[in-house]
Amino acid sequence: MSTGTLKWAVVLAARLEANGHALTPDVVELLPHMDVVVWARQQRMPLTARALRERFGVSRATAFRWLQVLRAPLPEPWPADLQPLNGVKLPMFHITWQVQP
Repeated sequence: MSTGTLKWAVVLAARLEANGHALTPDVVELLPHMDVVVWARQQRMPLTARALRERFGVSRATAFRWLQVLRAPLPEPWPADLQPLNGVKLPMFHITWQVQP
């Protein structure tokens, strides 16, 4: 599973919540990796690669890559490496993904 998609989900979750949109079960089910983001935020203990492996059945390498993404500070503005998503519309949230140059 792609860490790029996970990074997208982390940033999108933060932006949706900042705009007052709840991450309801329907939203979590609809958007890729959003389940990982929501689960990671709900953990009371510091997140570990082992916990990610046990919960999502991913390899050790993937768990460590995901851990790095989930622990990283949120980028401002939208990350340039998510450029392929530029212009993607999420009409249910009245959001268009725009990458700042």
